Amino acid sequence: MNDSEHRFARRFVIGVTILTLAAGWGGAALIRSAFPGHYLSVFPLGFLLWELLFITLLDRNRGRKRFIWLYMGMKVAKLLLAIVAIGVYTLGVGVQNTDFVLTLMGYYLIYLIYETVLFGKYGKKPETGRENDD
Repeated sequence: MNDSEHRFARRFVIGVTILTLAAGWGGAALIRSAFPGHYLSVFPLGFLLWELLFITLLDRNRGRKRFIWLYMGMKVAKLLLAIVAIGVYTLGVGVQNTDFVLTLMGYYLIYLIYETVLFGKYGKKPETGRENDD
């Protein structure tokens, strides 16, 4: 892994940590004011852990042929995990389903936009000096 890849991983981790703090605090303030007592604080933490797993797996497979498959697989797995969480909550708790779904999808979209912007910028950089280790 070269220096630019280390910088990208470092920026990703720092950025997702700042995003988690901002979204967690901002989301808590917004949701607690709109729906008192209905905020689940595990959403930002869950997304942070998922993103750290995501960047770790991508770093281990960077430059390989399966990199894009891993990237897309992690996106699909994240979506499926969100759908399963909604299903489990609906079956298990069954109250305030709309609040839960809207909160989860809000955080999902925030992190999706962050990843898309960051990886879009990274993907536009020229790949000079990279070796292909298929």
